[in-house]
Amino acid sequence: MSEWSRVVMWERGRKMVTGLKIRIAATFALAVGGVVWLLLYAAFWAGRFAWFQNLAVIFSTVLVVPSVIIAMWVLWGISIRRRLWLDEPFGPW
Repeated sequence: MSEWSRVVMWERGRKMVTGLKIRIAATFALAVGGVVWLLLYAAFWAGRFAWFQNLAVIFSTVLVVPSVIIAMWVLWGISIRRRLWLDEPFGPW
């Protein structure tokens, strides 16, 4: 492997790790935030609404938080694919 190839791979790897750290932290924050929201809702606000309204809030939280996490990771995967293997149709192997 030439020196230029090593430099290019180092830069690609460094960019990938930076994006990875941010998404790992965001995934953790969204998951914890969703659980905290459900606990706070159940403790303080659930009594004011009917059971079907409470169920709607719980279902929407359970659907929205994972959807945001999945969308974030899919977009990251697509961007990594474009950055790392754009010139090779089936990857570096």
